[in-house]
Amino acid sequence: MNTVGNRIKFALDVSSLDRAINILNEKLQLGEYLDALDICERLVANFPRKRLPLFSTIYDPFIKLFLTKVTSFNFYKPGNLVLA
Repeated sequence: MNTVGNRIKFALDVSSLDRAINILNEKLQLGEYLDALDICERLVANFPRKRLPLFSTIYDPFIKLFLTKVTSFNFYKPGNLVLA
């Protein structure tokens, strides 16, 4: 069993690249981003020559997720000094 903190990593047989990529895309569409990263990590380890296409598959969803989280976080708190 492979764990990260309190989370168990998503287990998948990645012997079939096409099948694993289909599951990766399904996870991304469902918003299951941590499982998608687990799959991508396994695929990159097993198919290192495919790493650039794999990274480009997950890049956009993760940038959108990051920007959504950053823009929804209020960095300013009342009483803070603001440089003008």
